[in-house]
Amino acid sequence: DDSVVICGECLPCGGGPVPATFTYWLLKYLGHDEVRILDGDVEDWKAAGLSTSEAPATRPATDYIPKTNPDILATYDYVKSGEAQIVDARAAEVAEMASIPGSVNIPAETILEGDQIRGTTDLEEIFKDLDKDRPVVVFTNTGVNAAVFWFALEMTGRDAMLYSWRNWLENQPTLDLELAEATADPIPVNFGESVRIAVTFENPIFQSLEDAPEVAEPKLTVLGCVSCGFGSPQSFASLDSTTGTVRIGSSASKPSEALQDVLKCTAIISDRDGTEAGRTNLLRTTKEKYVGVWDADVESGVYSLNILASRSGFTRYFQDVLDIEVADG
Repeated sequence: DDSVVICGECLPCGGGPVPATFTYWLLKYLGHDEVRILDGDVEDWKAAGLSTSEAPATRPATDYIPKTNPDILATYDYVKSGEAQIVDARAAEVAEMASIPGSVNIPAETILEGDQIRGTTDLEEIFKDLDKDRPVVVFTNTGVNAAVFWFALEMTGRDAMLYSWRNWLENQPTLDLELAEATADPIPVNFGESVRIAVTFENPIFQSLEDAPEVAEPKLTVLGCVSCGFGSPQSFASLDSTTGTVRIGSSASKPSEALQDVLKCTAIISDRDGTEAGRTNLLRTTKEKYVGVWDADVESGVYSLNILASRSGFTRYFQDVLDIEVADG
């Protein structure tokens, strides 16, 4: 029943309003009605002539009985139903790699001006393509960074829910695939250096090399402009080792069965709170082994290596398979 005002930043997380907005969302989810976020920070508080204290405040212990509010936390079935508008609030370069079908990408950074959430006039302009009469589900990798976007949607009177990309992946059809080994070299790695990541799967892609389709003579398939990707909504270039086809650009047309049947493998590096710090595609070097390189351009600390494998519409997510320590150079 207490009234709660949330203030402060998490400096190791980079500052900004994300920790406060996630705490606000969490209390609302637990059924706490009287919750507010301080409009500004401690420096703004001081500038207003209000007193501060360096001594921590203590309150007597009490029983906190939550009454969870499911209306602000989306489920997989709800997201999949198509009832809501889906917003991918991750950075554009991350969303382009893989996202929930039908979602629109509006990076969370766009709703911020410095460390402050923009005013409602600016927010309405950013949200102009979202139907106010339909609910909105916003997601990031773990949902934590999506909280600031969710809060901004609430500010403009929209019916909003929080979700996570991780939950979406966990509910996808899984591959009959097991990870036999994962390595990263060197460990520890200095800031800015490259790490060689290699993974080996227990069951091979083909029962034997004789079962693999013959590799055709390499040919070039151009979809969109070769140099800039114009005409291709998601330009890329890739070599398929089973068909020998080089594809530049993308197309709305359905890829061939041979291309769909290739196992794709991605290494995703995340920090301790689950926020993605980087990713790299792993290329097949043998029928069981995939290798790639990640540049450790991140702050020093211990990061988790996660592996995402997908093939023919099925996925398998291997979480926290290895720790990668990044040291100051």
